[in-house]
Amino acid sequence: MKQRATTAANDLASVLHARALALAQREEPVQHGVSIELLEFRLARDRYAIETRHVQEVLPLGDLTPVPCTPSFVAGVANVRGRITTVIDIRKFFGLPAQGLADVHHAVLVRSGDLELGVLAGAIAGVRTEQRGHLQPAVLPPDGVSGDYVMGMAADRLLVLDLPRMLADPRMIVNEEVNP
Repeated sequence: MKQRATTAANDLASVLHARALALAQREEPVQHGVSIELLEFRLARDRYAIETRHVQEVLPLGDLTPVPCTPSFVAGVANVRGRITTVIDIRKFFGLPAQGLADVHHAVLVRSGDLELGVLAGAIAGVRTEQRGHLQPAVLPPDGVSGDYVMGMAADRLLVLDLPRMLADPRMIVNEEVNP
């Protein structure tokens, strides 16, 4: 009789232990497709995002030194802890009107492959996650952003940039022999 009670207690302990292990497992949220983490920022009235895997850091915009004989989208260079870093204005890169630097307060340092540069940003809205499959084709102005540099548009009209394609654009590599 005593052996039956011990066996029943052991069985009950085993069942309770198995339940505790099952309950201790974290449930993963259901994913529908591949999710991407994005850094959202504003530049004038426009909202852009870059995948965080390309973002090195966000810095307050300090002094920019203009560089002669560079394309108009090169805002200048900045000294980032002893490294001279090119900073670009994506509005000018896309051929959009730029209202100057009065509304620009940050530089988002990005890297893709061997190329690292800063992207001007007004306000940093934060980090968010989007499902890649939920991005819609972007409605782009005919004289502005090329679809080649856009992954898509989120439901709230956030333009998600394809940074590796942007940085692979031949205009990003400045030829030293460019005529002013």
